[in-house]
Amino acid sequence: MISATQAQFPGVNACSFDKGFHSKENQEQLKVKLKQVVLPKKGRLSQTDKMQEYALGFMQAKKSIQPLSQLLMHCWYMV
Repeated sequence: MISATQAQFPGVNACSFDKGFHSKENQEQLKVKLKQVVLPKKGRLSQTDKMQEYALGFMQAKKSIQPLSQLLMHCWYMV
């Protein structure tokens, strides 16, 4: 999905996902393709994960990327 989006919109370098998409493999693959990955974990968080997900940069990216992600999804459904 990210590769197809980047082919269509080359400037995309960050993306936000729902909690259900998190896996260690997804996290590693997305870090290679994107500058900023907002991929929250599902369930109880370890102290390290809490610090990462509640960090100012993560929260700001999540808030700014989600509306763009929704717009892109809407555009893909129209195609």
